[in-house]
Amino acid sequence: MKRLGLFIVALLLVPHISEARTNNVYGEVVVTDIEATSPVNWQRDDNKPPIYPIELARGQVQGCSIVSFDISTDGDTENVEVISSVPNKYLGKYTKRIVKKWNWQAANSGISPSLEKRTVRIDYCLGHESAQITSAQCKAQSKLNCR
Repeated sequence: MKRLGLFIVALLLVPHISEARTNNVYGEVVVTDIEATSPVNWQRDDNKPPIYPIELARGQVQGCSIVSFDISTDGDTENVEVISSVPNKYLGKYTKRIVKKWNWQAANSGISPSLEKRTVRIDYCLGHESAQITSAQCKAQSKLNCR
């Protein structure tokens, strides 16, 4: 009975695997810090770019969002607010989710960190040619207006 279940799962996955091979899509997410309104006391624990949300990739949604937020004295992300989101509000919803998960550590060990207000822009780009081309396009997009 277990073999039959595994066989059915394998059959269900085959179309998805072959489809992924023939329709290459490269996603790139670029985070750009916009001017901080207070001294920079915090840095992200993990400075890797966020992963492209699968729901956005499936819908081929591209664009940018600008969010502002506070970093508490404990290094927690709080009060995340979407300032703008192009082309639609759903992009802002995913950006808000991403930013809420960020953890922060003190940028300078000699100073006790205080509350910090930050604003960041996150660009979402998709391409079909290569990861390098998509990355270059996304860096160019991050210089365009996001309002």
